[in-house]
Amino acid sequence: MHTTHHTPLPDESTTSVVRSGASIALGAAAAVAAPAVVVTGSALLAGVAAVATLACVAAASVMI
Repeated sequence: MHTTHHTPLPDESTTSVVRSGASIALGAAAAVAAPAVVVTGSALLAGVAAVATLACVAAASVMI
């Protein structure tokens, strides 16, 4: 009988390649803020967009 349980071998890495929610949120916030500054010229609007993106990604990571 084959089981799906797998114990890592000593030479296998136990670190995950999946990024943390915080790094994904910060990357998304930067990706939103940069075009907002370029298009509108407003750092305030870029900050609001970045904070809104951080809140949405944080909520999504909690739901997942």
